[in-house]
Amino acid sequence: MIEGKLATFEFETDGKRLRRHFCPVCGSAISITLDRFPGIRSMMGGTLDDKKAVKPAFSIWCLEGQPCDLSR
Repeated sequence: MIEGKLATFEFETDGKRLRRHFCPVCGSAISITLDRFPGIRSMMGGTLDDKKAVKPAFSIWCLEGQPCDLSR
């Protein structure tokens, strides 16, 4: 669950919108949503309080990762 309000930077790419959601106080990236994949919210792994509570469906662009990612 995301707590608090997020700020959003939005832009269009290839006719679709991409939204970067971030902390309005410190600017830390929290998540990304894309019109192209409406059912998916990409979460930045470093933002999770309890990394064991999340079971990712897939990972991309990863050299390193959380134990749940590396066990694949």
